[in-house]
Amino acid sequence: MGCFDDGNITGWLRGGDAPWEAPSDEAYSGGCAAGSGAIGDGQESWLKGYVMGPRIVNFYWKVSSEPGDELRFYIDDEYFAISGDVDWTLVSHYLDEERWYTIEWKYIKDYAGSGGQDKGWVDDVVVLPTPTPTLTPTSTPTLTPTLTPTST
Repeated sequence: MGCFDDGNITGWLRGGDAPWEAPSDEAYSGGCAAGSGAIGDGQESWLKGYVMGPRIVNFYWKVSSEPGDELRFYIDDEYFAISGDVDWTLVSHYLDEERWYTIEWKYIKDYAGSGGQDKGWVDDVVVLPTPTPTLTPTSTPTLTPTLTPTST
């Protein structure tokens, strides 16, 4: 869905006060990652897509910011956040229901100060089908009739 190595970010919705871009100045693997736009205090930059569940969403993310500024990953209205200086970290999330999900990364700056590079990055976004459980018998029981003589 998005390794961004070719510098291509099409197919994603981008917005906020400055849109995400690729190529960025960082990458987990390959040559490029998607990076948040250059924003000021009290502003945000986001990258969004849609996924039909059930699926597994894997990606790597990184942030370089002051405490208080955050890189968030949203699944619909729920989010997870990292802040400060966090190197590339793998995230894997299970979308368990058969429905459309909105997935979004948002870099948000608080109302004062700067720190680090003031930016967030995402790379190697992969959406996988969920495995289908299968039942395989380990052995087939054998029934052997036993005859017991009875006396009369």
